[in-house]
Amino acid sequence: WGAQLGGRRSFIISLVGLSITTGCMGLVPGYEMIGRAAPLLVVLLRFGQGFFAAGETTIAPLLILNYINKEHHGRASGLYGSTTV
Repeated sequence: WGAQLGGRRSFIISLVGLSITTGCMGLVPGYEMIGRAAPLLVVLLRFGQGFFAAGETTIAPLLILNYINKEHHGRASGLYGSTTV
């Protein structure tokens, strides 16, 4: 997506997708209401979270480095890496 849509657009798609899957996890009914579909939905949404989080983790550092001075690349890269752990 990054090569086809551009870094900024694909980053926004990743963040929105991550937000939607996280919000939907909070809305999944309990096991008492829908039975075995509840854990299945949680697992599927968790896979979606992982998919979108991988996109965000890949694109975000590149965007950060594009928008700051070259003299601050090391510090920005270190800060980003330490906050995503």
